[in-house]
Amino acid sequence: MSVAWLKVSTILCFFCTAEMKKEVFRESGQSVKIQCRIHTDQDFFILKLGLNEETDIAVIDKASRKTTFLQEMTGRIQTNGEFPSVDIVIKWLNLNDSGPYWCMYSKIDDSYKQLFTEGNGSIILVVSGSGLDTTTEAPKCDKPNLNVAVVYVHIAALALLGPMLGFIAMIMYKGWDSSSGSTPRQTENRL
Repeated sequence: MSVAWLKVSTILCFFCTAEMKKEVFRESGQSVKIQCRIHTDQDFFILKLGLNEETDIAVIDKASRKTTFLQEMTGRIQTNGEFPSVDIVIKWLNLNDSGPYWCMYSKIDDSYKQLFTEGNGSIILVVSGSGLDTTTEAPKCDKPNLNVAVVYVHIAALALLGPMLGFIAMIMYKGWDSSSGSTPRQTENRL
């Protein structure tokens, strides 16, 4: 991995986590309550985990009132509250539970597209202690979503490259013009 990409990904990760409202620190074996709220009409609630929001921890369907949990967390997770104000409690925390939790809501629009909106209450959970769950593997680093970073790098490169090429072309043109020997001569007017 190049040094430049490492710096770009670090900055992107910082901006992703800077949007989070608060950090929550817990010891292994404790519980955490995530209070998700939104003030607009929504059809679904999804508690997501990960920088790229890749894991659905809990999903609540407003119409059917059906709640679905991530299979690995069944028995350790519960919901309280009336939709869309949802409190999610995760019990018996272990080191694998650390990470950003996103309160996401979605609505189906008139053209049947699912539109996502982040609600209030997203947190970064940091679990410490010796309670690593030995029944599951240690968390693996997720590969960052390269699409946004690649676009920004290309835009920055083009923004810098354009003026540089223009400057080089101007220097070459002036240098080529003066090196061709075509310098203006003064002529005498003889009558």
